[in-house]
Amino acid sequence: MKIATFDEYKVFIEKLFQGEWVHPTIMEVNSKIAKGNIFILEGFKGHGKAVFFHLDILINQLEFDLTFNSQSFFTHHTSLFNEGIAIRFIEDDVNLPIHYHGIVNTTNGIHLSINLTKGKTFRPVQFFYDISGLQWVENEAVRDFLIQKENYYYFINRTQELSLWVQTLQQVFSYSNVRKEYFLRLKTKELFLLFTNYLSEIDIVENPSDNLTAYQLKVVFDIKSKIEAQLETKPNVQEFVYKYGIHQNLLQTIFQSTFGKTIYNYYTSLRIQKAYEAIVTKKFSITEVAFDFGYSSVQHFSKNFTKTYGISPTDVLKNMEL
Repeated sequence: MKIATFDEYKVFIEKLFQGEWVHPTIMEVNSKIAKGNIFILEGFKGHGKAVFFHLDILINQLEFDLTFNSQSFFTHHTSLFNEGIAIRFIEDDVNLPIHYHGIVNTTNGIHLSINLTKGKTFRPVQFFYDISGLQWVENEAVRDFLIQKENYYYFINRTQELSLWVQTLQQVFSYSNVRKEYFLRLKTKELFLLFTNYLSEIDIVENPSDNLTAYQLKVVFDIKSKIEAQLETKPNVQEFVYKYGIHQNLLQTIFQSTFGKTIYNYYTSLRIQKAYEAIVTKKFSITEVAFDFGYSSVQHFSKNFTKTYGISPTDVLKNMEL
């Protein structure tokens, strides 16, 4: 569906999720499709709109497509927490399966293909705004970049900060409608500040990921997804080279420019992180974790664990028992 005005967008999501407006800025959804809230707020300092989704999907599968034209009601569109959404810039023909920690911005319009399944929580945050909404950004280089850059995608490798933001947001949902609106305005500002602060810390002028084609972005996300789904298996870079037709050096370069690590280093850091979580949250034994995550031996796993966290997995388990 093509969306030409923001009112059209409001009507579309109201009908799709069968929601009801319980407050000027809050839609309550309690249908066979989903349960939760959708919040629509004025953007920071009154510029543009901010849309928060927080919906638990109740049906087996929900698919829909949206096309926003930037000439209609915004000049810039920025979205975060895009799990379950494939994004295509209007001038490209490749859908990008943008993941949770990705930030996408476009000034030329955008096409969204959304595929949600039962049990998932749908919680993207969208900003629709024009150039005037960027004048408050204090860092001049970041402000100029946001104004001049047409399309870009960044993977924010700041899991802890984003997770903390989401956790504190959960508390807001239990408040009264008036308090929700007030605190969501603060959370909107906080999130956009987190985003602009991140841009101020990286080389936004010479960042190699700016030069990636839509196909190259799709490739690195395909590889990332395969790594995450098969942590017990060391990734075969040569296999990726043959499959995607990209030279090994270039493939490593574009992967690292997007995610901040080489393919193998991303795999090893994620594997040890998930192993730690399995010990702490699932209380798996050290032997179970070592072999479930593909380590050659318990000794090999313990050595890598201790090197990463400064404490042995055995001592972690002992501390949990205190």
